[in-house]
Amino acid sequence: MALGVAGRVVFWSVVSCSVLSCRTETLGVEIPPSGIEAIRMDDLQRDTWLLTQTPRPGAPPNAEVRLSQMHLEPTFGGGFVHRLADGAEIFCGSRRSGDAAVTLFLSTGAPLSQAAIISLAKTWDPRVTPRQTLVFCLRSAGVSAEQVRGLIAAERLESVIEIGALGGETVTRESDGDTTRYASTDIAVTVDYRVVATQLAEIARRLHGEG
Repeated sequence: MALGVAGRVVFWSVVSCSVLSCRTETLGVEIPPSGIEAIRMDDLQRDTWLLTQTPRPGAPPNAEVRLSQMHLEPTFGGGFVHRLADGAEIFCGSRRSGDAAVTLFLSTGAPLSQAAIISLAKTWDPRVTPRQTLVFCLRSAGVSAEQVRGLIAAERLESVIEIGALGGETVTRESDGDTTRYASTDIAVTVDYRVVATQLAEIARRLHGEG
């Protein structure tokens, strides 16, 4: 099926309190900033670099660390990493709701796309239960979107949002069935992370119904 371009995007302390009334921050739990303003060029640049680095011996993969820091929950099995039948790995974290429906956010295998998914996850406040379960997955190179989709029951998967390469002059939005893909096609050799952050923020506004 040929893909049609559906649109373009040019894009707190109180001295004391009871445990029941304290804000989460006072209990020693650091909550990352949320909302569109949480998307920052320095985070995108750092994560793009970090996701290419090998962790020190005995340390968890950097992708797992970053998903955990977003206060996401492991999605498949007991951890953030899931090994497919062919040995390839994907890293997924969720914000769960009582609704059975799932929206899957999916990167390509490129580090910048993976970093974009991490930043996108920050825009949902972890203290607020979403209307449906949100699953954020970082694909490894060579892992297809269909392999990741296959991990979620088809009757639960409501929509898939794929974030490709960003940073070009324009961002295209392509729709194919339940899948919407955002990507730039005219990428500069040197990545301008300010442009990437601006484009990702515009995508997030659309996904949050603000644009």
